[in-house]
Amino acid sequence: MIPRWKDLKDIIHSMLWIFGVYKNEPAYDHFQYGQKIDYWAIFWGMPVMVITGIIMMFSSYFSQWIDGQWFAVLATAHRDEAVLATGFILIVHMYYGHLQKTAFPVNTVMFTGKMKKAQYKEWFGREYKQLTGDKDE
Repeated sequence: MIPRWKDLKDIIHSMLWIFGVYKNEPAYDHFQYGQKIDYWAIFWGMPVMVITGIIMMFSSYFSQWIDGQWFAVLATAHRDEAVLATGFILIVHMYYGHLQKTAFPVNTVMFTGKMKKAQYKEWFGREYKQLTGDKDE
């Protein structure tokens, strides 16, 4: 889950693929750059939600150090992060995890923990080749 240089290369390759410069998507490892962004988003979103939420919950206590206008800023940051997280989950996570054509109508991996070999090869081609020693391009 640690970001690597390959993730940056994959992002660039994906953008060029979207614009038609490359004919194929990049070969991904087990965790694609989008999944890593999804994972790490929690670590910047949670502190924003928790810190702003606690300060607003105990506003009478924190008001001795924070001016009133800052509570409006905190409320905006809290609300915007909540909308961002909810929107990300509903749009990005739901599409890539459940609605894209290779997972639709339901991605059973979330229930069984198992994936068909062909699907694994398609989704995680680079890792599949590393594990199996498959040289087939």
